[in-house]
Amino acid sequence: MTQQRETREIGRRKLLRLRHVVLALVLAACGGTLGKRTAGGESHFLETCRADCGPGLECISGVCTRGCLVDESDCSDLSPGATCTNQSVEPGTLAVCDLACERDRDCTVLGRDFRCPEGFCRAPSREAPPDNPPDPPENLGGGGGGPSLPPFAPQCETPLDFASACSIEATCAELHCGDGFSQFDQNGCTRYCDSDADCGTGERCRHTALAKAGEDCPSVGEEVEACSLEDGRCSCSMTEGCDWPSICVDATAYPASLDCVVDDATCSELNTLQGDSYDAMQSKPGTDLAAAAARCDARVRTRRDALGCGPNPLIPFLPECAEPVDIPSNCGFEATCAALGCGDGLSQFGEDGCTRYCETSADCGAGQRCRHTRLVLSEEECPSLGSEVESCSMAGDVCECSTTADCPRPDICVDAAKYPASLDCAVESASCQALGNGEFELQLYLETEPATDVANEAQTCLDAIRAQQQALACAE
Repeated sequence: MTQQRETREIGRRKLLRLRHVVLALVLAACGGTLGKRTAGGESHFLETCRADCGPGLECISGVCTRGCLVDESDCSDLSPGATCTNQSVEPGTLAVCDLACERDRDCTVLGRDFRCPEGFCRAPSREAPPDNPPDPPENLGGGGGGPSLPPFAPQCETPLDFASACSIEATCAELHCGDGFSQFDQNGCTRYCDSDADCGTGERCRHTALAKAGEDCPSVGEEVEACSLEDGRCSCSMTEGCDWPSICVDATAYPASLDCVVDDATCSELNTLQGDSYDAMQSKPGTDLAAAAARCDARVRTRRDALGCGPNPLIPFLPECAEPVDIPSNCGFEATCAALGCGDGLSQFGEDGCTRYCETSADCGAGQRCRHTRLVLSEEECPSLGSEVESCSMAGDVCECSTTADCPRPDICVDAAKYPASLDCAVESASCQALGNGEFELQLYLETEPATDVANEAQTCLDAIRAQQQALACAE
């Protein structure tokens, strides 16, 4: 269970992030309870039928639904998520309202009795039982009361640490063996992995933390404690939490294209997926999971930029820097950096949230130069941040940072193409106000007797400022 325990922290963060949103949606959809069918109150939507289905529905090919036109009809009044499809009842021939699913739990919005037998939710009819009742069901536990099914006793390379009183079929139905999220394969054995190399032929290692599932926790749970029979029904008890394991799956049934789905995602969904990617990169650096998370993060960023999504509050401001940056912030990384001006032409913080001080361009990276911000002319008396940032916090929808009251005018590494030297001491485009501020700043700086080469640069700029002031006849 080592890999399982390693991924628990990802699961806990994902679960806490999503639980309050999903709980509200489930309660709204289910009228506050999952103990009865809830599709349209007393609606028979998607029950099997022989004749009458009640108001607004027809018995079409043995299913209570209604006809529709693909891409034109709205079926959401029958159940949230219901759509018009021609692929469920008599595929390619009839179009009806239906609810697609991958597993039984996808159908719980309709009621506890609904299952996912062939990709669409169905439930038995609530009509009166026939005069000649069917034979009793097969014994799920292997005891008396009918023919027994094989017990749950899978022969696994890694022995399971729980027992089941149910049959293998009933236990696996509860554990969702072999689906795209469960840690159990079709045989009931665990199937954890770190990379594709751990999986068999035709399989791949799926990092479910990066798979968009559309629900709170699609996997089984952190640990299965036991499975037991209650009134002829198999039930498995599990520890709280959501595992989001990395598992070996059929590469054809669950291709990589089903992971990190961003094309149709909303900004809110992208925020969550980016938060999941961040958690994965932070918790398991240097692994295949971290590499997959980095690729997913790049796709998410591109899509968020295309949609114009705002800062993501789920990414904390915890930059990894050679010189630690200790700024308490509850704004999230992007919002904090927006307030700090990370990566602009004046802030002491780079795009990664780390400080970027320099003395010469030799201190900077490839494609960068050391910019002396005191040479930047601005109508603001102090266009840069204070030398110390004390904290950042949200004020309504805006992140605000408190800083010391000084005006350091730092020497910083900047992108040489984005901020070329021609933008420094740009007197031709400066107003009299900006020229006056620059003259005052450089006079003070030269009084500190800086190094000769820096002093010469400052003096050259000061002379250019004064010449431009005369040309514009600026007031003294």
